Amino acid sequence: MLKKLNQRQLEGRLKNAVVELLERRLVVPKIFIEPKWPTQHRRADILAIDRAGAGDIHCVEIKATLASAYSILPMFMTMPAHFKYVAVWEEPGILPVSQRIDEVRLYATDGLGRVGVIAASEAPDKSLHLKLVVAPERFRIGPKYYQAIDRFMKSNTPDVEVRG
Repeated sequence: MLKKLNQRQLEGRLKNAVVELLERRLVVPKIFIEPKWPTQHRRADILAIDRAGAGDIHCVEIKATLASAYSILPMFMTMPAHFKYVAVWEEPGILPVSQRIDEVRLYATDGLGRVGVIAASEAPDKSLHLKLVVAPERFRIGPKYYQAIDRFMKSNTPDVEVRG
């Protein structure tokens, strides 16, 4: 079934599944799908702000393949977020994502932070199964982004809001 979907459809299914994963992992998240962050000229695939906007920033980039995720890593490393993830599909017929990861590429150059990796596969019932194959580690962000997130929260409505 997955072979009949185009890349946008595959990534859309993955976005929905990642939103559900973040809903379970975070305390009281506000989740934004394809928001303009951190500026009007840049877009994140998924942005989640924990503790109803007062907590950590989680940013997820969705890619169809691990190779395409690697291609965006240099730019993604500059994204202001405490926790960063890439979510990719398991590709049939090749080694699992967990065995193909070049972990060194996931670390921040200043040593503080590691991009997490989420691998997705389709179950026999056509539901998606996500596995966190590399846990993210906290990145450093500057104090100016706390003010930016406050402005962002005032001018944007979350796509998914979990209420305490």
